Formats: sequence, C-alpha cells, structure tokens
Amino acid sequence: MEKGKVMHGKEVLDHIQMLKEAGAKITEEKRDGYHRIYIKGDKLKVEITISPNDWLGFELQVESNGIYITYSSDTDLYDINHPEYSSLVKAVEDEIVRFLDALRDNEAKLGVIKRKTVLLFPASDGFTVITKGRFITKIQKLKNVDQLLSRGNFTSLEM
Repeated sequence: MEKGKVMHGKEVLDHIQMLKEAGAKITEEKRDGYHRIYIKGDKLKVEITISPNDWLGFELQVESNGIYITYSSDTDLYDINHPEYSSLVKAVEDEIVRFLDALRDNEAKLGVIKRKTVLLFPASDGFTVITKGRFITKIQKLKNVDQLLSRGNFTSLEM
C-alpha cells in the first residue's frame, strides 16, 4: 500500500475475526483486489466486500417463514480515498462493524409485528429497523426500540 493511503475495511476484518472466534460459519475469497467475506446461518446470509482502494459494503438477507428481508449499505461509486468522502466510508464501516457485533452478541433481532417481518440491529445513532410489508420494505433509524420489541415476538438472529 502506498504511504499515506488509508486501509479501508481493517476494522471490519478485525470484527470478522472476532465473529470467527465466536463460532460463526465464515468463508472468504480474495480475487482481483477484492476481499469477499460470506457469513451463513440457518436464516441468514451476509456478504461483505472490501476493496481497500475502491469500495466497501455489505448485503444481508434474512429468511423468516418464507419471507425474505434484504438490506445493503455501501460506498457506491464514490472515490473512497478522497477526503471529501471519508465520513461516508466511516459510516459504512461503522454500520458493518455494529451489525457484526450485534450478530456475535445476539443483539440483532428478528420478529413479527402485525404480520410484518421486522429485523433490527444497533446503529451508531440508535437502531436500524427493517420492516418487510406485503409490497414495501421500510428502513428506519430509531433511537429506542423498547416499545417496538414489546409489540412483537422477537428472537435473536442466529449466526
């Protein structure tokens, strides 16, 4: 790596290692400058892609009773080495790390409220809440989810 360049994704890789140590089923693939990490659970599929100079992101898919919730977050086509986009890169990396930690610590929750499947996990400013309705998937950021948790039947997302 060139002197002065930032190694994007290092914190994610550190947390992947912690998840491995906790017993997660993880496979990795390195090709053409991209490092892809796959996490599989009974109801969960996660793909994390790291290219330290180009791109950082993750996509997750959760299945519950035949209903699939998908969610993704990435740096899009922005030049992640340009200082103007450093806060975007940091936000994406933080979100991935928080999700990985939530998986490890059993803080990612899956449940049903009024026949809608809901996935939630901690975020830097509260919680990310993904609700799969009949036709629309809604993504919210909430400060507190206590009331939400009391309205449904939630279990920890197994890795």
